[in-house]
Amino acid sequence: MKNTGWIKLHRCIEQKAIWSNSTPEQKVILITLLLMANHNERQWEWKGEKFFCKPGQFITSLKNIQLRCGPGVSISKIRTSLVRFEKYGFLTMQTTKQGRLITIINWSTYQVEDKNIANDLTNGSQTDRKRIATNKNKRKKEGKKKSFYPDWLDLDLWKDFKDHRQKLKKPMTERAEKINITELQKIIKDGYSQKVIVELSISKGWQSFYRPKSRPDETSSQSEYKTIDTTKKFDEVFKDG
Repeated sequence: MKNTGWIKLHRCIEQKAIWSNSTPEQKVILITLLLMANHNERQWEWKGEKFFCKPGQFITSLKNIQLRCGPGVSISKIRTSLVRFEKYGFLTMQTTKQGRLITIINWSTYQVEDKNIANDLTNGSQTDRKRIATNKNKRKKEGKKKSFYPDWLDLDLWKDFKDHRQKLKKPMTERAEKINITELQKIIKDGYSQKVIVELSISKGWQSFYRPKSRPDETSSQSEYKTIDTTKKFDEVFKDG
């Protein structure tokens, strides 16, 4: 079944390093990946077994991505772009001889369809229009509440850490979250993997993040956080929070 419908592309992407530092070809590849991702759960075969692709995931090949991008985009540019996007925390990849499983990170945050609003748009009554406005205002409030999370933060990992704190009976306030995110950012900027640091804290039963004694693996797919625009003081990110 072919994907239909639309994707959401927020204007704020123009301010992100993954967009502003990308070539025209890389921008085409990025948008093509969003278009290829599944909006609904879909059954595939992966590694010889039945597999259910979740929204934001899809199984493909470099050749298929090239065909979707169109003329002028080479396989080598696609391969380079995928590695680059992974370093920016835009996606993750699993590769086998049969294909690639690509997962768009934070897909649900930006791409989940609001079915209530979609239904309301087909009903032209004044009552329905009021309900649409209410839903929009509600989403704006919810979005503002979550706005203190920086773009580089893996929200799935962060949820795991918050759940960990809950199990320790030490739930975090918003202020505590900001403090811990700041500590995590300092460690990541030294080249350590975000995933490794968070999982280390969880496995050790720690309430915060600490720099490992070992040196960071410079080949880690997460060492790219040095290249992300984290030069701003974290207080600036939170100034509206």
